[in-house]
Amino acid sequence: TTTTTTTKTTTSSQPTPATKKKPTYANKEEAVEAFKSLLKDKNVGTREKWVEIMQKIIHDPRYQALKTVKEKKRILSEYQEETKIREEEERLAAEKKARAGFDELLKSSDWIDENSRFREFRDKVEDDQRFKAVESERDRKALF
Repeated sequence: TTTTTTTKTTTSSQPTPATKKKPTYANKEEAVEAFKSLLKDKNVGTREKWVEIMQKIIHDPRYQALKTVKEKKRILSEYQEETKIREEEERLAAEKKARAGFDELLKSSDWIDENSRFREFRDKVEDDQRFKAVESERDRKALF
């Protein structure tokens, strides 16, 4: 009697770390944009430290877009500063919109006169979204 044993070889469709290709970029600007998009995709905050960020981004191929840690830290700093400025501009625009809505609410409340009290106004309109949009009671009083 003869016994034949066959060995089945399987190949994984997943590349092993040794065969993973490092992404290539046409120029420096493209590499910087890839790294910044990585930071954005991983929701990197403006106050996060490098050590915390590394845990989020190191396994993404875009981490390799920039060659040195110094360069990565410089772009991170740039990204965080740009994000901080953008968030502040968005916050200011939202506040301006809320104040305009509150002002519109005041103008449309024809029952208000120079003798009206803020408390009376608040009690009548506190469920209005234009009133709620101004989050601080102190700001509401100042606008009133």
